[in-house]
Amino acid sequence: MTPLLSLTIGNDTIADIILAPVLAAGFTPVVVDVGARNGIWTLPRSYTRHARLIGFEPNPDEFRKLEGHKTDADQQLAAAGQSRAFFREEQYLPYAVWDCEARQPLYITRGVGAATMMGETHRKMQNHFQVRAGADARTQKSVYDTHFHIDRSEVLDCRPLDALLPEGRVDFLKLDVEGAELRAIKGAENLLARRDILFVQTEFQLFPYYDEHPLLADQHRYLADRGFRLLDLQLDHARQRRGRAALPPHNDRAPLAAGDAFLCLDPDTQPLPALDLHRIAAVALAFDFASWAISLLRDAALLTPEQIDRIEAVIAQRPLSWRRRLVETWNGIPHHIWNGLTSLRQRIR
Repeated sequence: MTPLLSLTIGNDTIADIILAPVLAAGFTPVVVDVGARNGIWTLPRSYTRHARLIGFEPNPDEFRKLEGHKTDADQQLAAAGQSRAFFREEQYLPYAVWDCEARQPLYITRGVGAATMMGETHRKMQNHFQVRAGADARTQKSVYDTHFHIDRSEVLDCRPLDALLPEGRVDFLKLDVEGAELRAIKGAENLLARRDILFVQTEFQLFPYYDEHPLLADQHRYLADRGFRLLDLQLDHARQRRGRAALPPHNDRAPLAAGDAFLCLDPDTQPLPALDLHRIAAVALAFDFASWAISLLRDAALLTPEQIDRIEAVIAQRPLSWRRRLVETWNGIPHHIWNGLTSLRQRIR
């Protein structure tokens, strides 16, 4: 699917047009990646080529990969003849982001993406959390054995975002730190109080893996109290079973374990400057929140009404992807069957 910001109007992308007033005002969009192990690959090149990236990755091995542009994701993309979108400026720092200045252990796990500051997975979870696999229960692996088992720990410097970004304005903050997301958010209390963080994507869990483990509701409540609106949840994380079961996946609705939440400063509950509305709209379009973004662009009025109308028209003309068309068709089948049966019943009567 082509990101909306990458659609073109003449020789310019929509990102070029939307970011022109921001750049003309002397501002560079800032993206902050907390838990930067694989780099950011969800933002399109049309946006990142104008933006600055600040990434934090405390795992020494993964930090070296980031600096050399040899992350696991980079290598997978290279094998497919592709590359991720690079930023106008990139800076990576080897800090663990926390809610205060501290020295804390980083627990490096068997699954490299599960390294955490939160400690050992609670014992009650270790034997009751299985990878969702095929119908043969003998082939199903414990998530703890393959992913969360701690191989070693390293004591590292932890710093809050308020100290790392003392005067910064953050257009997009991504958090993926295996249970420590709320700790990281609380370390940005001054940034949040100044409304210097505009848009957030944060990973969440729906049940606790660790003794201390805030969940989706905790993050949502904390950010909502600081002026954020929840826009959507991305629920494409792997589902996992509680224990082994000889069931094929199509006969099992395995519980959801985790996902990502998208939030931004709420323009309807607080006054936001036109430039902030405009910058939020740019990030929103990167994640396909099209009508939301168009509304913010109109309120900001930094583009002409004709420019905004043209952006809306180009987005409206984008063809539906075959995958989305298939999903919408499939989801609509029960509705069409019900209407057909209702019509048949009326004719019989």
